[in-house]
Amino acid sequence: MRSEREPSGTLTDLIPFAASPVAKGILRRKLRHMLSTERPSYYDRLRQFETELISEALRQARGNQAQAARMLGLAPTTLSSQLRRLGIQATTFKCATR
Repeated sequence: MRSEREPSGTLTDLIPFAASPVAKGILRRKLRHMLSTERPSYYDRLRQFETELISEALRQARGNQAQAARMLGLAPTTLSSQLRRLGIQATTFKCATR
C-alpha cells in the first residue's frame, strides 16, 4: 500500500532538470543544508527539493510556466500538476527578477 506522503513519479520528472544550469547552485547548497540539519524523512526532503527547483525555475522564467517547464525538461501539464501538488502559485513569481 502506497503511503499518502509518497510521491508518484516526481523524481523521474525532475531528472532532466538536475543537469541544467539552473540546478547547479541549488543542488550543492540545498542538499548540503538538507543533509546537515535535523533528519526529516526522505519524502519531506524530496518535497522540499522539488519545491526549491520548481520555484527557482519559475523565478528565472518570471512566472512563465511554459518557459519554466522547458527549463525543467517537463511537459507544461506535468509542471502544472506539480504546482498544484506542491501548493506553488506561479503568479507569485511574475514580478520576480533574475
